[in-house]
Amino acid sequence: MRRALILCATASLLLVIAAVLLLGLGVFHQVLRSIMSQRMVLKPNSTAFKDWKEIPAMVEFEVYLFHCVNPHEVLAGERPVLQQRGPYTYREQLSRQDVVFEENNTVSATLVRTYNWIPELSVGSPMEDKITALNVPLVAAIEKVQALGLPSLVDRLFSFLAAMESETLFASHSVHELLWGYEDPLLVFLNKIAPSLAPDTQFGIFYKRNGSDDGRYDFNNGKGDFFNFSRIERWKGMRTLPWWTSHSCNAINGTDATSFHPFLSRKDILYMFNSDVCRSVYATYEQELTVAGLWAFRFTPPASVFANASANPANAGFCTPTGNCLGSGVLNVSVCNQGAPIIMSSPHFYQADPRYVNSVEGLKPNKQKHQTFIDINPYIGFPVRSAKRLQVNVHVQKWSLVEQTGNIRTLVFPVMFLSENMELEPKAAGELAQLQIQISLLLNIPYILLALAGLFALVAAWLACRHARVTSRDSERTPLVVGQEDRL
Repeated sequence: MRRALILCATASLLLVIAAVLLLGLGVFHQVLRSIMSQRMVLKPNSTAFKDWKEIPAMVEFEVYLFHCVNPHEVLAGERPVLQQRGPYTYREQLSRQDVVFEENNTVSATLVRTYNWIPELSVGSPMEDKITALNVPLVAAIEKVQALGLPSLVDRLFSFLAAMESETLFASHSVHELLWGYEDPLLVFLNKIAPSLAPDTQFGIFYKRNGSDDGRYDFNNGKGDFFNFSRIERWKGMRTLPWWTSHSCNAINGTDATSFHPFLSRKDILYMFNSDVCRSVYATYEQELTVAGLWAFRFTPPASVFANASANPANAGFCTPTGNCLGSGVLNVSVCNQGAPIIMSSPHFYQADPRYVNSVEGLKPNKQKHQTFIDINPYIGFPVRSAKRLQVNVHVQKWSLVEQTGNIRTLVFPVMFLSENMELEPKAAGELAQLQIQISLLLNIPYILLALAGLFALVAAWLACRHARVTSRDSERTPLVVGQEDRL
């Protein structure tokens, strides 16, 4: 019975402590947030800065190209038949360089990317495989000449010069040339006579990207408010972008997607700036999951991100020129690509207007293969796995004065798509798992005490009942009438 009383007293004490902690749970969380505020600051020698500067992630950069099977038929007005080739996989290394700590609670740096081909994860060889694809330099040059409003005679002269340079609307090049660059005869010629039309003589989808950066960023260091941790304050010295036609569309919002603020909730909308699409995008909560033993929230860009203005009026500022809106799921980025008719979308036109998928043959949108996602540990705000997936397309149409275009349909023509797949390194995942356990225990101390109090109370009740049953049995065995001999 004594043990039961001790357990009851212990349970009562735990219950009181748990109740006090629950009543002061807001204060308890504030203490934890204060601890995290000290941790989540970009300052020399801090853990947050170390992981931010040298991102502890393994990144595989997969590239798929579209080979046009019937280029002659396409020029005659038929629908393109495309074959997906790849992946051609590269190991991507990310490193922040030229880091400078500013006095206004910001840290400036560049993010340098380097790529090395991984043969064992690739299908085919980028040096040997040939792809027949749209001649992007020719289409871009045509668009620029048309935009200048030059007389028809100059258009004819341009067509003649293009023919002299053996330029056709479709051309075959190796995968390596298409990705990393080759010298184009037309660009060489235009560079000599009109450098504004061709500032460079080489073309490649990722030309000059290997070992380079996309500009200098100024990040908020998170001091004083970890909800601002790693938020972009400026890009290339700009607070807003110069390309779009509304303030909201020109806003540089969020982070660069390599880190976010801690204590994410399912209701959060995550904003990220992406220089590949020349704008900020956002992602919303989709599901809860476990990645390498780590708790994670999956955030994905909803269809509204690339919806046209009729479906999402907030996107009207992305219509260029003003009022010239494409269908949902595609974005005209020619304004930030020197006038080249580049259209960005998700791979295989996932979440796009069906007319884009139906305009070519060989595309099959698939959520699992073509959706962009980012899995984030909500305690720390650090991505544990992600996949950024984008497709590069070119707007092409028939120009009556440019014979190379033949009778081609007006198309958003797919050229290639990429899947940038990131996963946390095992060592970093182990460290994050330990931190996750610590934070989880701290957050759940009141509930653990309640559970212990309930357990002790149950054990005490069981001991009390057991003692009562034993006492009852003993009393039943005691004689009601004491015999004469017993009295003596």
